[in-house]
Amino acid sequence: MKYTPYEGGRFAGQLAYGFRSVECFVRAAAAGDVLGAGLATAAHTLQGTAVLEAGRRSLDSGGRAVRILYASADSQTPVGMELE
Repeated sequence: MKYTPYEGGRFAGQLAYGFRSVECFVRAAAAGDVLGAGLATAAHTLQGTAVLEAGRRSLDSGGRAVRILYASADSQTPVGMELE
């Protein structure tokens, strides 16, 4: 994701997913509850990341559709993408 400063040159990414994920991890680690905190993992975020990346690629290519590819019809793990 591209973070850019808003008016006045100040960073406004504190409410973004990545920033909040790190904050939740640090809070859980400080409380000694990393395993039970329900934190996001790479396995849990692959689909969301694929959707965001497909959106970025679509915008970069003038609005063309992007197909997210999976290994099989039953798979929930993205393996690639292609412009349509």
